Amino acid sequence: MSQTERDTALAELQQKYEQALPDKLQLIQGHWDNLCQVNWSEKSLGAIHHLVHQFAGNGKNFGFEQLSQQARELELMLLPLVESQLPPSAHEKATLDRKIKLLHAAAHKRQEFKPFASLEPRKNQQIRLYVVDDDPVSQTYFELVLVELGYEVKTFQYLKDLYQALETEVPDLVIVDVVLSEGKLAGIEAIRKIRSLCAGPIPVIVISARTDFVAKLRAVREGANAFLIKPISEIPILENTIKECLAERKSAPSKVLVIDDDPYLAEKMVHLLQEANYQARALLNPAEVFKALDAELPDAILLDYHMPHCSGLEVATMLRQDERYLAIPVIFISTENSLEIHQKAVSVTGNEFLLKPVDPEKLLGLLAKAIQKSARVRSKINSISRYKIGTSLLNKQYFFSELEALIASAQEMEQSHYLGYLSIDKPDYQRQRLGWSGIANVTEQLYQWLANTLGNGNYVTQLGDHTFLILTRLYSPLEVQSFFNTLVERVAEHPFAVLQTSVNLTLSASYYRLTQQTRNIDNALTIAAEGALEASKNGGNQTLSWPPSQTRPASVDAPLEASIKEAIAQKAFHLVYQPIVNLDTNENFFEALVRMEDSQKKLILPGQFLPYIHQKGLHFELDRWVLEHALEALKIQGEQEKRELTLFVKLSPIDTNLNRYIPFLSNVLRDNVFRGNQKLYLEITEDWAIKNQDRIVQNIQDLRLLKCGFVLDRVGQSEFSEDLVQHLKPDFVRLDTSLIRSFEADENQKERIEALVKTAHANKIHVIAGTVESATTFVKLWEMDIRYFQGYFVQQPGHDMIYDAQL
Repeated sequence: MSQTERDTALAELQQKYEQALPDKLQLIQGHWDNLCQVNWSEKSLGAIHHLVHQFAGNGKNFGFEQLSQQARELELMLLPLVESQLPPSAHEKATLDRKIKLLHAAAHKRQEFKPFASLEPRKNQQIRLYVVDDDPVSQTYFELVLVELGYEVKTFQYLKDLYQALETEVPDLVIVDVVLSEGKLAGIEAIRKIRSLCAGPIPVIVISARTDFVAKLRAVREGANAFLIKPISEIPILENTIKECLAERKSAPSKVLVIDDDPYLAEKMVHLLQEANYQARALLNPAEVFKALDAELPDAILLDYHMPHCSGLEVATMLRQDERYLAIPVIFISTENSLEIHQKAVSVTGNEFLLKPVDPEKLLGLLAKAIQKSARVRSKINSISRYKIGTSLLNKQYFFSELEALIASAQEMEQSHYLGYLSIDKPDYQRQRLGWSGIANVTEQLYQWLANTLGNGNYVTQLGDHTFLILTRLYSPLEVQSFFNTLVERVAEHPFAVLQTSVNLTLSASYYRLTQQTRNIDNALTIAAEGALEASKNGGNQTLSWPPSQTRPASVDAPLEASIKEAIAQKAFHLVYQPIVNLDTNENFFEALVRMEDSQKKLILPGQFLPYIHQKGLHFELDRWVLEHALEALKIQGEQEKRELTLFVKLSPIDTNLNRYIPFLSNVLRDNVFRGNQKLYLEITEDWAIKNQDRIVQNIQDLRLLKCGFVLDRVGQSEFSEDLVQHLKPDFVRLDTSLIRSFEADENQKERIEALVKTAHANKIHVIAGTVESATTFVKLWEMDIRYFQGYFVQQPGHDMIYDAQL
């Protein structure tokens, strides 16, 4: 782009920005008037916050410096209200009103500003940057600036479009805003997904008009390489930050193991790969494959299909029996193009076949795609397993599921479960001393050491780059104090090694007792983190019980039953959504789960309120509420999501009259935009279905006339399971968790699963599995032709219908 074209484009963008100001300010004022004069609405408040955030981030770029400043101050005032979802006091409302008037006034004060004035023309650096910003004006501005700096640029308004692009192309660096249309911290929360799709530690720069501690801390914990404040008017700062982040990236070539008994062909293949910037080595004797893998894990294997004494298929089969190697992609080199061979060689990552003589261009193309796909599959397997592949490291989602279960069942007893929060002392100093890769290495060593040291009944997971969580078994106050003191002392005494250098670490730790007053995971984590921060302020290398006293006056929290009664009277429910994932497709299935909050917006867990609901006979009213609001949630999705999303709703297991749901469903579906498409599935438990077989067949027919699907839940509990599946022919069956947890050790249970899956597939019924404990369990279920997985490990429930596979 020439200087004239660039200046013209910038002038047009400035004019477009200025012309849009009155409408955006009027929109803010309209939402504010509605909040003050009609009713306090979270939706209107969120709309104001989003528009104000955009002003704070881009006003100065177009000469409206005062607008950026006023918007930044207003955003900081709005954040507590957005977080608490509570209306402001009269004083706060008056202050906000004055600030909005100042925002209007600032929109009339423009100064000339030319961002490119001090820049020399840059040559094309052949470096590709992806930019995610939901403000089109800000998007275009960034594109102009970055192109001027010599970069190749692609911009995205929505994260789903970014993810789709990452499936086929990996950029050199990603720049992402914090606040996006998907959520107020969506950009930060996307970092792990971005890196999992890119199959490596790609640099991510977070940009935001938010200057608060919370956003910066979350960015650090999620591993952002840099955090820049909008508006970015000093272009050299942006340029230098990009250069530093690119310099930090260790672009080690992918490793490929070539297994071929022909020395000439093996050497030729290694030379071809090295020319293409792969780190390649050859293995002539397939019997030594496991010795070679123990020495160094490759990112892919090229395997000759026909070898004497041991075929390529036999080698691949042995690899799939060890969970450390099951996600390594294999590309077979064969002289045959037999369909039977292809079917025998199928694996969880998929296999590719190349015919001899090998086309180099086709090989390199397949290899790049296979390595990238392998990273995504590994990410998905990790997300549905209790432990990460080939390690004793606990999956974070499994940890949170256990934590939630213990919070829901907490009792006032002498012995309790505790949540521990561990933070490495002086992480910035350690990073300076060891470098980025060094600190990552020593942190991984510490994580592995903790996992091997804690003992049975104690769980550990890594929360951030330098923080860990521990969930203890039952301890008395004296026992838990001794446990954490000893742990911190042992870490300080244990030498870790990085590049033959001995490294000593110390920890700041706190532990928090889980009680009936602990309402949710976030509450527990916040309190435990406060204690670790206090220990760090006191010099580190110590443990604190936090808060110093957990005894609270009875008046602080009303008894739980009273809170539940009040919440039910106010219908203080909301829905969260948990994905049901098919690892072979991009289908978006979600189960709607109901949650409840008390008058102070504290979460009441399902294990606490559902027994009371059933005891009082309120389950039908609750089911109606869930169905109605689940359909409303589907209505507000975008056009693409409407075509892709499917929702599962579980009905109360104690209701004996499904007939009364039919008229209600008919009414709510009559004018629904999804009529004619099977987008809603109702779930019934197996034991309920067995007791009510006489009328449930008619109920299923009625549901299908309404274009609703049917799911049979907890299948495998009884000896009649196969007959019931055959008789009812549901659309989906979900296996009972007891089957999955025990089938590896119990041959009878394995045979039951195989028989159920065979019956289901013979009737074109899909099978869902959850509660996968390990990658080995997953592979065995996958080999049984199960493709749908669900559970807290896949992804914990969230307010949005978004699936985010994480490493």
